[in-house]
Amino acid sequence: MSRWHQRWEAFLIILAILFPGQPRAARAAFERWGIGADVCGMSITGVAQADPLFLPFINPALGTFEGGWRFSTFYSRRYQMQELTQAALAFSGFKWRIHWSAGAERFGYSLYREERIVGGVGIPLARKTRVGLAVRFHRLGIEGYGSAYAPGLDLAWSSVPVEGFRVGAVWWNVNRPLMGRARVRVPGGLIVGMAAELSDRLTGTVEGGRTTDGWGGLGLGFSLGITRGLGLRMGYRRETGEYSLGASLLLQIFQWDYAFSLHPALGGTHYFSVTFGNRSQDRLNR
Repeated sequence: MSRWHQRWEAFLIILAILFPGQPRAARAAFERWGIGADVCGMSITGVAQADPLFLPFINPALGTFEGGWRFSTFYSRRYQMQELTQAALAFSGFKWRIHWSAGAERFGYSLYREERIVGGVGIPLARKTRVGLAVRFHRLGIEGYGSAYAPGLDLAWSSVPVEGFRVGAVWWNVNRPLMGRARVRVPGGLIVGMAAELSDRLTGTVEGGRTTDGWGGLGLGFSLGITRGLGLRMGYRRETGEYSLGASLLLQIFQWDYAFSLHPALGGTHYFSVTFGNRSQDRLNR
């Protein structure tokens, strides 16, 4: 039996365990909006991807490029609503064997805004294992009521237990920060994922999570390399029944990413990312 058959069998067994039954309705959570057209094209299954563009938001322990720097921008209009938008910037670089990353995000509309500033580091523990740490600064603004602020802390991990498989986990808002005069806790939770090289050009990802207020979710994604500079993506979210498709185009030091997701009740969402700098290393066994 070839190594590709073995990887497919292991991947399908994991899917059978994680995806029984019918999709259930999702609960809104403060931190569960996807960031980056690369991740959104695979239904927000980025916690174990080799190198997501928005490292500090996804998993600061990832990152496989080992030199230079990278700058990414992201924009989406949720469910084709005129005012409900999301925008983000992210920077990542490699120095002293550490991956440094930082980013800022804004989500909401004119009357309600969620904003985050995040800084993260990824540190190698062993040849194929990394740990990460991210510090978040949350701001929530409601017109007519003012603003509230809260700090957050994320712990992250990634490892390659066997060649062609990567696992990752993020425990976000470990400190469960209190926000505003009402002292409301910002949701936290644990996200665990796996990525597997199913062939020379095909990668599959699966991810599950649970927040401290009881919300949970599962996602499945695939990434297919068509040529050296062109890739396609697709994904599915079990809890919402939402499908996604995406594409990536790389030209020298520029990368353009687009994704579209379709919610069965709320409609479609478009995602756009533009990246300038070092290209990603997409091999999972690094």
